[in-house]
Amino acid sequence: MPRWSLEALFDEFESLHFDLSESLLAFFADLDGRSSPNPLHEAITRYYKQGLSAAPLCVTTNWDTLIEKAFRIKGYKVHTAGPAKLPPDDFGEPGGSERTISVYHPHGSFETRDVVCSSFQEQQQLAVHMGFKSHPLLFLGYSGYEPSLYRHLEYSGPQLWCIRDERDLDIPAKRRLLCRRGTQVFVGDMLELLRALQLLDQNVSLETSYLGLEGQIPPKVIEVIHCSIAARIEPRFCSDFLADAFCSDYPEPELSFRLSRIIGAVDNHIRNRIASSELPLALIAAARFRNNEGLWLGLLAYLLRHEQSMPSETIDRLLGYASEARKQAQPNDVSGRADLVVKLTQARTRCYRAFLGRPEQGDDDARNLALNQVSWITLGDMALGAELTEVAAFDCLRHGDEDHARGFFDTAATFYYLTGLWNAGRHSEWACSNIDRIKEYAMNGVLRIPATT
Repeated sequence: MPRWSLEALFDEFESLHFDLSESLLAFFADLDGRSSPNPLHEAITRYYKQGLSAAPLCVTTNWDTLIEKAFRIKGYKVHTAGPAKLPPDDFGEPGGSERTISVYHPHGSFETRDVVCSSFQEQQQLAVHMGFKSHPLLFLGYSGYEPSLYRHLEYSGPQLWCIRDERDLDIPAKRRLLCRRGTQVFVGDMLELLRALQLLDQNVSLETSYLGLEGQIPPKVIEVIHCSIAARIEPRFCSDFLADAFCSDYPEPELSFRLSRIIGAVDNHIRNRIASSELPLALIAAARFRNNEGLWLGLLAYLLRHEQSMPSETIDRLLGYASEARKQAQPNDVSGRADLVVKLTQARTRCYRAFLGRPEQGDDDARNLALNQVSWITLGDMALGAELTEVAAFDCLRHGDEDHARGFFDTAATFYYLTGLWNAGRHSEWACSNIDRIKEYAMNGVLRIPATT
């Protein structure tokens, strides 16, 4: 299912250089200032007061400052840090005052005034050394699925995870974290663990209270966001919304915004291996109005996943359209997100061309491209990183390298699960265990994985 949160809202508008963060963050900062800690925050302070933590360090991905307030109420001196400023070397180290605690916000906080407002910002700002990983860690109320933090959690230090359901072990992204050496798992509600540790003696409701921002967001903005979400859920909506965009008189930049969101939804349906005649038709229609390299690559990607073989003439034609669209594109004179999108599109083209035996550069190899580029690709689009890792797996099979193919498929499954593309994750996970069943398709130059159910 698609994300729907404040970060999702910021992501939508950041892609076209609209910054909604100031007004919305001001609203929540004011709310944070008027809020008080609850019994769960008090339970956290007891955890440290009773000496259960090896180090005076608490890490939270929340923006609010309620944990700091809870510690200060108990008489602690609180040191706070976030992504804008790296913590000092002794941050969170034992040896200080008994009443000293360090609180680290990897996504920023209202106190440190460095709130990270979108997943794109997260991927960039969190690529830092997090020295506290040498300490044993207790994970409460954290899913472990968040792309920006995931790679920082794959280390060998002792960990205790509290999870609600054993089905978490069925998902490669989470299983990799829970099955590492030195990691223990408590299966049950977080409140059960806190009560077992004698840290919580009150009933606490964990139901989310959604805040209504009446009048804060224009109705037109809500309409566009709802269209974007609907397009991600149902492929046929992509065609409907594209037809609406092309046949209506939307002003700029609203038209470009609508198109970019819908095409993004189409790309993720393709990665998620959703078979629907609506998807290629949507891409062809979009290319008719706005010739774009990414649209032709999307069409090629769809066909490679759903055909048992591909005529060489069709491949050459689509790659030719993509190449021509790149030549006709206007020079990109902006920096940041828009410039990154262009680079990601070109990296995608380069990887597909290498797999199809039509390299953009003479020594291009899909396997090496994935290994060398996936680290920075995932900074901008982890779903694309999963897609190219999957392409690299098929390329390994074409070269008879089954061991590396399994590794690529398993990694692709993890990335897909992390980005919510569960169908693609299941297919890649199945492919990892059934290499012989897909080897023939790889040799035919397609990316087909038979139905897994």
